[in-house]
Amino acid sequence: MDGSGGKFASLFINHYVRVMSIFYQWVGYRPHLLQICHSMFSSLRFPTFWLIWVLFGWLPAQLNAQQAPGPVDPKTITIHRDTYGVPHIFAPTDVAAAYGLAWVQAEDCFSDVQDAIILARGRNGELNGIEGAKMDFFRGYVRADLYTQEQMEADLTQQFRAYLAGFAQGLNDYVRLHPQEEKLKGLFPVQPLDVARAYVVVLSVFVQAERALGAILGGYTDKYAYNSGQYGSNAMAYKSSKTADGKTWLVLNPHVPLKGSFSFYEANVYSAEGWQFHGALFPGSPCFGMGVNPNLGWAMTSNWPKYTDIYKLRLNPKNKYQYWYDGKWLDIERRQIPLKVKLGKLTLTVKRELLNTVIGPAMRDKKGDVYVTRIPLQKPPTAGEQWFRMSRARTLDEFRSAIDMQGIPIFNVVYADRADNIFWQFNATLPVRNPKYDWSKALPGDTSDAVWTRFYKPTELPHLLNPECGYVYSTNNSPFHTTCDADSLPRAKYDNGTQFWEWNNINNRDLRFRELIAGVDKIDSATMRRIKYDPFYPQNTPGAGTRRTFNIFQKLDANKYPDISRAIRLCQSWQLRGDTADTIAGLVLNTLYPLSKELKNGLAPIERGFDVPEELAVKYIRLAQKRMLKNFGTLTPPLGRVQVVKRGNKEVGVNGLPECLHAMYGEVRKDGRVEIELGEDYIAFARFGPNGLESLQTMVPFGASSRPGSPHYDDQMLLYVRNQTKPMPITREQVLRASKRNYSPGQ
Repeated sequence: MDGSGGKFASLFINHYVRVMSIFYQWVGYRPHLLQICHSMFSSLRFPTFWLIWVLFGWLPAQLNAQQAPGPVDPKTITIHRDTYGVPHIFAPTDVAAAYGLAWVQAEDCFSDVQDAIILARGRNGELNGIEGAKMDFFRGYVRADLYTQEQMEADLTQQFRAYLAGFAQGLNDYVRLHPQEEKLKGLFPVQPLDVARAYVVVLSVFVQAERALGAILGGYTDKYAYNSGQYGSNAMAYKSSKTADGKTWLVLNPHVPLKGSFSFYEANVYSAEGWQFHGALFPGSPCFGMGVNPNLGWAMTSNWPKYTDIYKLRLNPKNKYQYWYDGKWLDIERRQIPLKVKLGKLTLTVKRELLNTVIGPAMRDKKGDVYVTRIPLQKPPTAGEQWFRMSRARTLDEFRSAIDMQGIPIFNVVYADRADNIFWQFNATLPVRNPKYDWSKALPGDTSDAVWTRFYKPTELPHLLNPECGYVYSTNNSPFHTTCDADSLPRAKYDNGTQFWEWNNINNRDLRFRELIAGVDKIDSATMRRIKYDPFYPQNTPGAGTRRTFNIFQKLDANKYPDISRAIRLCQSWQLRGDTADTIAGLVLNTLYPLSKELKNGLAPIERGFDVPEELAVKYIRLAQKRMLKNFGTLTPPLGRVQVVKRGNKEVGVNGLPECLHAMYGEVRKDGRVEIELGEDYIAFARFGPNGLESLQTMVPFGASSRPGSPHYDDQMLLYVRNQTKPMPITREQVLRASKRNYSPGQ
C-alpha cells in the first residue's frame, strides 16, 4: 500500500474506532439490540454482509477489551496482601472499594464468581446441562428479572447503584485483561442489574420457593413446609459483665459448603469515605454477609419459619387458563421461557411455559391442577443495600435502622458493639397471615381473604437486647431459647399459630451449648474457644435428638448377629464424641452416612432424632464393618484417619460431627474416608472495648485463593484442623506492617 492509501486507511480506522467504540458500548449493554443488528446483517449478500460484519461484528469484539474506562480509576486503589494472602483494599471512595472487592475476588476465585453471574443471567443450562436448566427455569419462575428491575428503579439509592456499578466495573476490567478465563462466551460485560438479580434468585431458594415448586411438581403440597431447613450455623455474643476480661465478644461461625460459590471469601476494605470492614461474603457478592467494623459486628444463622405459601386455583372447566378469584374469572398470564441446555457437545434451546396470577407465579401439576406460590420477594433486590448499610453502621441505632429495610428476608442476627450492647434479632420477611385458615396446607386460591399483603416489622418479631445473664446465641434453634431460661422470650407473645416455629426447635447444638455454659460465671477466651470447637453431642440431656438417633445401636442384641457383634458393641459403647483421637466415631459415621442416604433424610434430622428399622441398622453396620476392615485393617482407627478435609492432593484429618457445635458434614468415599463437604467455614473471634474493635482472630478452611497454583490455596488448612486462628490486622498501620505484597488492580 502506498503512503496516501496507508494514511487514508489509518484515518478511516481511527475514526471508525472512535465512533464504533461509542456505539458498541451503548449497544453492547443492550444484547437484544445487538442480536437484532446481527440478524439483519446476516441476511445481506457478500460483500455488503462482510463489510458490515467487520464494522459491527468482529472489530467491536476486539474493541470490547479496550472500552473507555468507567468512573473508577484503578490506580487510586491499593491492595495489600498479608502473610496468608488475605486482601486489604484501600480506596478513596466506597465505589472504588467495591471495584477493589470485585477485583480481588476475580483474582482469587473467578470461577466461583462467574457461577453467581451465570445464575443471575439464567445460563446454567449452557454449562451444567439439564440440572443447570432447572435452575434457569426456577429463576424465570420467580420472575427475578421483573423484581430486580422494579427494585433497581424504585428502591435502591443512587449511592448504592453507584456502588454496584463500581463492583461491576471491577469484574469487567478484570475480564478485559484475562479474557481466556471467561467460562461462557458473552457473559461479560456484567451490569449492576445482574449483580442485584443474583440476590433475588439465591434468596428465593432460602425462603423455600424452590421447595414449594418441588412440592407442587411432586404432589405433596400439604407437607412441604415441614421439610424446611437444612444444616445451619452458630453465633454467640457476650457482654462485659459475662466475660473474664470485662470486654464484649462476638463469635462468628457459619456452617456452609467448604468449597464453591457458597463458601465464604474473606476480605477487608478501608475507604477514605469512612467505611472500614472486615468480613466474609460469597464469591460474586458485592456486600459482606457478616463481619466487623471498628464499632460493631454481627453474625447470621439461618431460620426457617414458614415463608412461602401454596394456593390451589379453582379453574374454569371450560378454559384451563382461567381461575375464579373474588367472584370473577381471571386469565392466567402465560409466557414462554427459552432454556439453553448443554447435551454432550450440543447446546439445544427448549421452551417452557411460565404461568402467573395475581397471587404469584403458578405451575400446573401432573394432574392438570394449577398451584400458586406466594413468595416474600417484594424486597430482596434491596438485600445488598441492607447488608452494605449494616456494614457501614456505627451504632446500634444505625444498625437496627438498616435491619428495618427488610431487604434480607431470612437469617437470625447476633450482634455486639463497642458500647457493650449485645443483640439478637429473628430477622425475616414474615407474612401477616389470617389465622382463620390452616396455613400448614395448600390455601384456597379463589379469595383475597387468604392472601397476605404485608409483613411483620422487625420490632414485631422476636428480638432480645442486653439480657441480664450477659449472653445471646443462635444455633438455628428456637427463637424462644436464645439466652438463659430466665431471660428467654415468651412464645405466647409472638405466636398466633400461623408461623410454624416448630422446625426451629431445641436442637443438639443448643443443648450442648447450654451444658457447656452452665455454671460458667465469667467466660474467658479459652472457654469461648472450647465451646465453639466442642466436638461432642449433648452428654447430660436425655431428650436430645442424638440420643434417639443413636438408640438404634442400643436396641440391637449383639448376640443375635454374631458376624457383627463386635461392631454393634463398639457402637453401643460410643461416647458421642468426634475428636480426631476417638476410635469409634469412624465406624459410626461409616454406618450413619449411607444409612441416612437410603432414608433420604440427610443428617439434619439428627438434631431432632430419627428412627431406623432394625434390619436397616444391621445392614449398614455390616457394610460399615466390611469397609473399615478393608480400608483400615481395624474397626477402631482414630477419627483423624477416617474423617478428612481435602484440597487438591492434600488431605488432613479433622474433628467434628454432623450437628454438633463443631459441625462437619461429609460423604463416605469408597475407601472409607469421610470427606467433609460442609460445615465450619469462616470463623472469627472479635473483641470490643470502649474504644472499639481491639482484636480479631479468623480462619477459613483452606486459604484465600481457590486457584491451585496459588501459595494461598491451602496454607490455612493445618491451622484449621488444629482449631487455631490467625490474627487479623485491624488498623491501617497494622495492615502496612503485615503487608507482604501491595499493588493496584491491573498491575
